[in-house]
Amino acid sequence: MMASLLKKLCRSKIFYSCSQNHIFGCSFCFSTSITQNETTPKPQSIVVEYLLSTFGFSPEKAVWASKNLNHLKSFEKPESVLNFLKGYGFDDTQIKKLVSLYPQSLCCDVERTLKPKFEGLEGLGFTGPELAHLILSNHMVLRSSFERNVRPKIEFWRGILGSVELMSKFFRAKQWLLNFSLELRLIPNLALLRKFGIPDDRITMIVQRHPRLILQKPEDLKALAKRVEGMGIPHDSAMFVWALSILQRISKARFHAKLEFMKSLGWSEADFLSAFRKNPIFLTVSELMMKKKIDFLVNEAGCKQPELVHNPQFLMFSLDKRLVPRHHVMQVLKSKGLHSGNYSLGREMSFEVRVFQFAISILSCISTLSKTTLKPQSIVEEYLLSTLGFSPEKATWASEQLNHLKSLENPESVLNCLKSYGFEDTQIKKLVSWYPRWLCFDVETTLKPKFEGLQGLGFSGPELIQLILTNPVILRSSFDRSVRPKIEFWREILGSFELMSKSLRTKQCLLDFSLNQRMLPNLAFLREFGIPDERISLIVQRHPRFISQKPEGMKELAERVEGMGIPRGSKMFVWALNTLRMVTKDKLDGKLGVMKSLGWSEADFLSAFQKSPIFLTVSETMLKKKVDFLVNEAGCKPSELAQKPILLMFSLDKRLIPRYHVMQVLKSKSLNNVKYSLVSIMSYSEKMFVKNFLLCHKKEAPELLDWYIASSKGGAHSNTGLKPAEKQTRK
Repeated sequence: MMASLLKKLCRSKIFYSCSQNHIFGCSFCFSTSITQNETTPKPQSIVVEYLLSTFGFSPEKAVWASKNLNHLKSFEKPESVLNFLKGYGFDDTQIKKLVSLYPQSLCCDVERTLKPKFEGLEGLGFTGPELAHLILSNHMVLRSSFERNVRPKIEFWRGILGSVELMSKFFRAKQWLLNFSLELRLIPNLALLRKFGIPDDRITMIVQRHPRLILQKPEDLKALAKRVEGMGIPHDSAMFVWALSILQRISKARFHAKLEFMKSLGWSEADFLSAFRKNPIFLTVSELMMKKKIDFLVNEAGCKQPELVHNPQFLMFSLDKRLVPRHHVMQVLKSKGLHSGNYSLGREMSFEVRVFQFAISILSCISTLSKTTLKPQSIVEEYLLSTLGFSPEKATWASEQLNHLKSLENPESVLNCLKSYGFEDTQIKKLVSWYPRWLCFDVETTLKPKFEGLQGLGFSGPELIQLILTNPVILRSSFDRSVRPKIEFWREILGSFELMSKSLRTKQCLLDFSLNQRMLPNLAFLREFGIPDERISLIVQRHPRFISQKPEGMKELAERVEGMGIPRGSKMFVWALNTLRMVTKDKLDGKLGVMKSLGWSEADFLSAFQKSPIFLTVSETMLKKKVDFLVNEAGCKPSELAQKPILLMFSLDKRLIPRYHVMQVLKSKSLNNVKYSLVSIMSYSEKMFVKNFLLCHKKEAPELLDWYIASSKGGAHSNTGLKPAEKQTRK
């Protein structure tokens, strides 16, 4: 009966619809199951085998998932779903995760269900990795009606959070945001908050930090509002919405426990409620830390209890990073006579770090002011030293470019502007150290219009900051004549805002080159050669400097590539152009000499270049090592290597040596009687190699898998973990 079942399976679409990579795993697992289990398989066993071989599920996971798929008659639809997901950039691990979360996704109709949803999400601004992350974090998107459910919720959150970037970040980090009903929770809660008179910008601020506030049941939000009002915080208070958020996270029992705890430290209930009305967030401090802070503030800093009740924000400051250090600084200044009288705890603890440092540096200099004559720029130097933490040498150098300043009003205005956009002190220091004259820029006429222009192009939050830090030339260039056209050019070339943003944030050179003198002529030249835009986009994503070179340099490269036998119509043409851009003529001649010394002819060298020009980016030392191993140990002939130059691109230590040794051990144990070419062995994906050559033989060679994993991660190969007989066989 088992034999007839196997014949039936082989004639069915199940095997023929599997990709070649899956067939080997499927056939092996079937043969194993036949020899090990003579009983009739359960109805879902074929699905189980498919899940095991295609996704590498554990047996338990495969059995669980198959229960949702036991109606499948063939694997045509699952294969269609896999191909569709890969077309949108999902890798194997992401697909495995999605199927493990929602097995029924394999039953979705690509044309009627998946494709419209993915296109709809792209229309809402999700592309590339962001789209994949959204689906993985919120797989309910695939189960819900896009027009009735998904689109309205996403548009709601974009309206609340203010940008696609922030919304996308939220969806990835908080996987439950799309699970709650728009009509039953989100919209009623938003209406309730607006009814209380809370402005939208304050709602946005609180929801960015604590989105669960707007996700609770409306009746619970109303009950919280009554509690907050009952504690003396009116609707129009700036603290009202924060108190709502705090009480939503702290249960009534926990609230009363904190009240009793503060009573044990000497507070009355009136003190506790007064502090809550002034700053409800202090309740988020743990009881242990609360006790330590109060002990220090009262017993060492001499703070009276009424002052602490009136300023509960003291309890929010870090004990080790602010309260203790600042108190000790003020005590030292007082002991040296640099600060007379009692200092105000509230004032000194509330100062921003840079203001506190500036004030301390001024106090430290008071005793020497009468003995020295300040240079014209000394005030600026002191400002740079105390405010930005410059070294004396750096401050002197920078002050020479700012010696025309008569006051520090403009620099302070610039710093406040940068801080309002989220720049941290270290980032501001970095900017000013590059170009001190930024402190002289007019905020209203220069900085603000540029920042608003960048926001209009889609940059906000951390992306905007990183863009400026990576490309400070933006602040010195005309926005409309230079910055905007270049950014729009890169967005068109790279194909999406996300790719453009990532490239601009990580590659400092992209906005430095002339659009009209370099990038546009080079783009026109490549199109003239018949190179399609998607291929240009692909190479520019990896090597953006390719299109930033001088046009005459590009033309010279094209002549060299054609002279080496690669026609313009070849897919390799543009990759050869980029390779020769990175490899000078002298370096090319050097690599030719190396390959000749290893047994290649010049014809072999050109043949390899025509097939895979990228192999020339491998260093001469590494080429020698790889050729030596492939020829002298793996038995590959130099002429064969010239026909398969892709072998020279694989890592010697992480792929070539480990995989070769695995195949030798399997051969010595008679576990692999099929002859595979060296290229096919090395070209397998990591997942498929492990599944087809290691997991299948884990019983017979248990040590091999562990050794391979360690080796492929860069472990030493001298201690292979193989038995002596196995090593001898390899020789």
